Amino acid sequence: MPCQCRLGVEPRSMDIRDTLASDAQTVELHMAEWNSVAGIDGFYFTVIAGANFGRVFLLDKTEIILGRGSKVDIHVDDEKVSRQHLKISLVKHDVQNSAKLWAVVTDLHSTNGIFINGIRVYEQVLRNGDKLKVGETILKFETNDHLDVAYHDKLYQQAICDSLTSLLNRHYVQRELYKLKVITI
Repeated sequence: MPCQCRLGVEPRSMDIRDTLASDAQTVELHMAEWNSVAGIDGFYFTVIAGANFGRVFLLDKTEIILGRGSKVDIHVDDEKVSRQHLKISLVKHDVQNSAKLWAVVTDLHSTNGIFINGIRVYEQVLRNGDKLKVGETILKFETNDHLDVAYHDKLYQQAICDSLTSLLNRHYVQRELYKLKVITI
């Protein structure tokens, strides 16, 4: 059973649940009416190291800005990440009479740069399984179907929720309050 505790933010329509971080808010998305721009179920980033560990971000627009600023599409809680660190562009590319969609990552003149699979890059096409490092955060780029997303979401929900009460667990609440500078750990 998913956590019932959500901050008051309007969800976008989707069919399975995906969670996105935006400052101190968590938005629950339902994917019922989502039409993928990719022609597959979608492109995603999964945080595999860093403060947002386990969170899955859907790349659902043709241009997405990632950073720690308040006006970005994907917010990353990492002091070594610039306010607008990088841009992900979904670009159609014709290959042998069939249109393919590529995800291209571009460094937006960030202080600490971006690294893909351990190599510093300024612009590069992402491939399934690439690991993108920004600051101390590592995101895994994936092309997933809805079953993969549902699986990752269930794991994330189990990690942050008490299974008996369906409330957010103490560790998660403490971490969120610390980010808001309400408490010190």
